[in-house]
Amino acid sequence: MNTTFNFELLNQIILKDGPDKEQYNDLVEWLNQLSQSSREDSSQIEVLNQVKLIFNDLFMTKESLLGHVSIWPHGYAGDYEIIDRIYKNDVSSQAKFEKWDKWFHDAAATQAVRNRKTYFKQLLAEKTANGNPIKVLNLASGPCRDLLEFFNENPGANVQFDCIEIDPNAVTFASQLLGVHKEHVTFHLANIIKYDTLEQYDLIWSAGLFDYLDDQTFIQVIKRYQHNLNLGGEIVIGNFYVHNPSRNIMEVFNWRLRHRTYDELLGLAEKAGYNPGRMRVESEPLGVNLFMRLF
Repeated sequence: MNTTFNFELLNQIILKDGPDKEQYNDLVEWLNQLSQSSREDSSQIEVLNQVKLIFNDLFMTKESLLGHVSIWPHGYAGDYEIIDRIYKNDVSSQAKFEKWDKWFHDAAATQAVRNRKTYFKQLLAEKTANGNPIKVLNLASGPCRDLLEFFNENPGANVQFDCIEIDPNAVTFASQLLGVHKEHVTFHLANIIKYDTLEQYDLIWSAGLFDYLDDQTFIQVIKRYQHNLNLGGEIVIGNFYVHNPSRNIMEVFNWRLRHRTYDELLGLAEKAGYNPGRMRVESEPLGVNLFMRLF
């Protein structure tokens, strides 16, 4: 790999405030190769550190999407604000960040996150189509833009949400965002691992929480909430697939997930005591974000 040439190319891209669309694939490919080779060849680590330094000098601010995921302004990766910005396809009003933000949104991972929102809304629409009331437990509910869009698109839906969220800023943001629809939502400021309830639900949903849980905690959580399902209810869990084209780049910019395969997800559910005949794994159109359904 000609790291010197590509390093110079990267500097040229930075000097013109980000890549043009025709440069997207080349930049992605090079960063992927650099990230991978740094794991295998210690001589490449210094090159990777130089790249990080260049990006950090430019993007140590949450005004840039790359900066936001790098510096963790809310103290953790994948916070409610960056998820909402991805959901909205938000692009900075500052010209020096605009191209980079557009490149960020073009990544397979960010497209998959938006597809995840669509998947959830479609799932809710299917479950409320007959007009019967349903109750949903939303684990690590984040910004709740998915709920807002669902209510706007399905004004007659008879659904109540219990949203579990550990970040008080996320709860404040979501409460304000939902506006009049907040009457359908009860927020619980709590750790999902410790939260306990006797309520029964038709759907227990988690969009991105399980991407950050180790296997033992994953099993603990789905086992804990199994008793909260109504007859005919199901748990649906989102998790990034191991074949995520954006994985190496995400890790360069400090966004690390626990990627899993179809079989790994099903194996964890079996260990938690779920019936193998009553589980399946689906994905959004790109195949990057998986959804395990336990019923």
